[in-house]
Amino acid sequence: TDINSNGDYDDESFNGEGEILTLSGNGLENTGTTTIAFSSVQINESANAFGNSCDISIGITYLNVSGEIIYYKNGIPVSGGFVNITELNNQSNINGTVSNEDGNFIVESLVGDKTYELLLSKDEYGGNLENYFDGLSAVDASRIARHSVGLYNFTEKEKLAANVNFDYRCEDENGNPTGENESDCQSSQNVWAPNIEAGDASKVAKYAAGIIEDLNNQCDPHWIFINPEMDLMIDNETCEDIPYEINLESSISDLVFEGIRLGDVTGNWTAAGRQNEDYFADNPMVAVEPDEIIKLPI
Repeated sequence: TDINSNGDYDDESFNGEGEILTLSGNGLENTGTTTIAFSSVQINESANAFGNSCDISIGITYLNVSGEIIYYKNGIPVSGGFVNITELNNQSNINGTVSNEDGNFIVESLVGDKTYELLLSKDEYGGNLENYFDGLSAVDASRIARHSVGLYNFTEKEKLAANVNFDYRCEDENGNPTGENESDCQSSQNVWAPNIEAGDASKVAKYAAGIIEDLNNQCDPHWIFINPEMDLMIDNETCEDIPYEINLESSISDLVFEGIRLGDVTGNWTAAGRQNEDYFADNPMVAVEPDEIIKLPI
């Protein structure tokens, strides 16, 4: 260090306080936050030199979460799904996006080495596209009614779609009701299953015809979702969403969620503007002559 004729540091030299050391580097993935502490500082080998400790935080790793939403029946993309990711124990840190026409979504620049909760939602179709019924029709209502009296079999996911009342019951291995409550049912060998009745069919029929605007007055999310572990992401009793928990130690790119349009047991939902051949198979257009006898599917 230069000292002038008066024995003082000159203007261009370090004097009193200032920057004497610069550290630089690139944080690696999963680095998180690192602290470097300097317990003492010695300047120019002076016995009287001293310094305070210095804590340095190096980098924060930013990671991405991406995946897709597909339809439960046929695997087609589900567009327009709202994806919200919230940091656990820090509800102010919210990030969101919407699935595109290919069903894909990505949420970028999330702080790594933290735990997040992912929630999905999707609104009903609110447009006026001709001959588009958002997946619901009289065929769905008919199948639900037939299933309620044992005349039509549903898969487990179709049962979730049919149960628009969110009513459940305890069933034995043959599907017969046992009358047990949920707690007793789960402690036995029985199954807590959707209770599909004629009321579900009636609401789907009225909704498809435009008579009612909601499938359920108390709980009508329009869509429900199944997470990558195949768990339902809604509480059937409280109608509250159940988040999918993510421990973000590295970027995630392979999440697959399944969407179910409530009431659509035929599984012929398709995004507005897209043609789905299954839809027209279940809802055929038939030319009829006067006094002609025809057969229609129910």
